[in-house]
Amino acid sequence: MNGIGRFPYLDLREVTCRLNGTRILDSVSWRVEPGEHWAILGPNGAGKTTLLKMVCGYLWPNAGGVVYRKGDSLIDLGQLRRSIGWVTSTLASRYWT
Repeated sequence: MNGIGRFPYLDLREVTCRLNGTRILDSVSWRVEPGEHWAILGPNGAGKTTLLKMVCGYLWPNAGGVVYRKGDSLIDLGQLRRSIGWVTSTLASRYWT
């Protein structure tokens, strides 16, 4: 819990994800506090989509690690997904042109 008595919106602790035997994420930790806004950037194959799928509950860490959302590891994932804005570069390029 942070210093003002609220849980972080998202808290990934040492998550690792392997897909088809390939390690996509390795011991990733990431904390998002209420009111913060983040952008996930990186080259193709860097694990951006895998990370976001884990945040949204479509994938789970399979080699250790814990994902806490609003201080809990078990929450209503449908409600969580409605609160996350996920914009691809394709959509962004059409939106701002």
